[in-house]
Amino acid sequence: MRYPKTHRSVVVLLFVTLLVVCGGLIVLSAPAAAEPSSGYPLRLRLKVKHTTLSEGTTVDIWADFLDGGYNQVDNDATRVVRFGIAEPRRGGSGSFSQEEVTVKPGERSAFAKFTSERAGRVLIRVSSAGLDSDETFVLITPKPASFLTQILEIFEPVAYAKGSLPLKFLSNSANTEAGSRAKFQLDFGSAPAGTAIRISTEPPAKILDENYQDHGCEMNITAGQNGRYSKEIFIASPDDRKVEVLAESPSGPQASALFTFTKPRPSKVYVHFIDGLTEILSNRTEVGVSIQLGDGNEKLFKADQKRTITLKPGNRDVEFQQQSVEFLPDQESASATILLNGLPSGKELAVLAESSGDNKLEPGWKSIFIRNPAEKLRVLGQSPVPRGNTNTEFTVHLLDKDDRPTTTDRDRIVNLSVSGGHVEPNPVKILKNQDFARVQFVPSYATGKVTLKAQSDSLTEGSMDIALVTPLWWLVLAALGGGLIGGIARHLPKGDGLGDYVPIFKRGSQSFAVSLLGSLISGFIFYLAMKLGLSGALGFTLPASLDVATGIAALLFASVGGYMGVGRVFDLLANLWRFVAKKDSSAGTVSS
Repeated sequence: MRYPKTHRSVVVLLFVTLLVVCGGLIVLSAPAAAEPSSGYPLRLRLKVKHTTLSEGTTVDIWADFLDGGYNQVDNDATRVVRFGIAEPRRGGSGSFSQEEVTVKPGERSAFAKFTSERAGRVLIRVSSAGLDSDETFVLITPKPASFLTQILEIFEPVAYAKGSLPLKFLSNSANTEAGSRAKFQLDFGSAPAGTAIRISTEPPAKILDENYQDHGCEMNITAGQNGRYSKEIFIASPDDRKVEVLAESPSGPQASALFTFTKPRPSKVYVHFIDGLTEILSNRTEVGVSIQLGDGNEKLFKADQKRTITLKPGNRDVEFQQQSVEFLPDQESASATILLNGLPSGKELAVLAESSGDNKLEPGWKSIFIRNPAEKLRVLGQSPVPRGNTNTEFTVHLLDKDDRPTTTDRDRIVNLSVSGGHVEPNPVKILKNQDFARVQFVPSYATGKVTLKAQSDSLTEGSMDIALVTPLWWLVLAALGGGLIGGIARHLPKGDGLGDYVPIFKRGSQSFAVSLLGSLISGFIFYLAMKLGLSGALGFTLPASLDVATGIAALLFASVGGYMGVGRVFDLLANLWRFVAKKDSSAGTVSS
């Protein structure tokens, strides 16, 4: 009998379908990848490599960070994890390689080593601020007898009374928060290795092994698998109740422990400044605070009942918008706004939060640093200043840390000092909500540079250099006087006798007066030319001690100009002008 040929497309379709089905089965049978936990640490879990060890043995111990669901998570902040012995009176003893381990953000565990010393039972505890601590029992056994001692015991046997050690829990009772897990360990005592031990709870509660695997309300373990002590076993109950845990062996020994699960209740009030503020400016008018409830280890809870929290200032001159906040049951936090009325005393603002009613909580306290907006002083004014009795106004300004003008939060006293002259008023007061004050500077009669400084408590001082110069009318009079002296000197005879110093009026008094007028003009012009830089144009420099802006220099140069006369002074200036013009023309030709 002949069968029709299968079409090639049908074969391909069947083959593709088979591949898809096999791929789906492989994907479904593959274990699910562990997703990284996005939670943050709430508790620690202590692990010891061996819970039974002999004297002088060193083992690794570590603490994992766990979130609210008991999943291992990354550390979220720099924390100090502390290892220690919780009950050193039980006979056993040991030491840690590090009692405090600093764990950076992103790390998942804190590691250390434990070295056993004296035989006995040791309860090791790990803790860190803000996290639930954890404990684990370790049994330290004596060192085995030496070979010589064993040989001697053959010839002189010693009878040891070996009593039957009962089955028991290392902790007979514990108090745990409802919804959390209570950890315990079992001491097998003299039960032979391999003995089956049945763990049960009454009333029924969840039992979990060391890997957090759920075994319902019953679980079987085997004696001797982890030495004399069992591995960690956990009991969990979401309700507020007491749970009895029973341990039974086939031979009859039975042990029990009582675990009390209670809902977490706050015991302390916590205050936090909103927006993570660490400091405020002293001219700020308000600041927000957040109120939360928790225990003494900084673990926060929801309110267990209706509570009233009263806010009280810790400084004077502070006013609150509201003096109390209310918490309803299961409320996580409450907020309030503090209105600041003036600068609080001291350098910090403190807030005290107290609970009222019968079930009071430990009060909370939080402070924040108050920084003055003004950090620097600046002095502004004109320079140069004419010397003498002329009053010149200067201003003293307040600046913030970025050199911007800012107002003061209170009346501020500024002390002034100057190296030549005096300032009025001194000290000067910058009034509240003002950013500057005016002062009058009265310079001395000396010339040169002086420094005006402004200083105030806790502020960076400000200063300004001021040049003191001779007033213009002083210079004009000195120049005219110098020209007059030069003109008279030009008409004196050149002899050395006393009679020779009498002026000779060859052309009469009118001619002499005209000559003196010319000397006044020539002296003034010559001094003016020297002041404008004639000495540099002539190719010589004046002594550093000779300041052309002083009256003495005006008198000196005007005397020379008056002696030279109008003709010679103008000839000198004209020749200098032609020289400079010719020099500039030559330079332009070369450059082109």
